[in-house]
Amino acid sequence: MGAQNKVKNAFRTGFENRCLKLLVAAYENAIQDKTISLDWDENYITSQLHE
Repeated sequence: MGAQNKVKNAFRTGFENRCLKLLVAAYENAIQDKTISLDWDENYITSQLHE
């Protein structure tokens, strides 16, 4: 059971790191492309990243 938890935790950590990297890259691209502005409301930025 211990090895299975280690694998599960390693997978989760890797998945979370990849998700965060993807989110940061999308945000940086949106700022660079001027798709979003830093003074926008958080919900509006989220909706733009979702598109």
